[in-house]
Amino acid sequence: MINRITLASVLLIALVVGYYQSSSSTFFFGVEAGQQVGVAKKLDDLVFRGKSKKQFETVVAESPAMFRSFTRKGMSKEILAKAGKTGGVVTSRDIVDAMKKTIPKKFHETALNNMKKIGPIK
Repeated sequence: MINRITLASVLLIALVVGYYQSSSSTFFFGVEAGQQVGVAKKLDDLVFRGKSKKQFETVVAESPAMFRSFTRKGMSKEILAKAGKTGGVVTSRDIVDAMKKTIPKKFHETALNNMKKIGPIK
């Protein structure tokens, strides 16, 4: 019993000392205030569920050639922002949301139909 109390006391003291030794803008483990740990910065860092990756690639591929770069960049930005809130997991519903925010409304139906050919939107 005394060993557990001593161990807990030592750990608590180590945390307090470590906190005060760190600079005022960083926490004990060197993570800056407001910094998010483990946030994906590129699509390759995400986990695509089901056929969502193929659906994403289809929406980009089916966009006009001169707009593909814009479509990929805009959708990627939206997907990364949303995936930050879901732990890096991307579903086909996330692809639909990104598509609707990125491409013009008159192309939504065509893009949705192309996505549905690949798999259901969940």
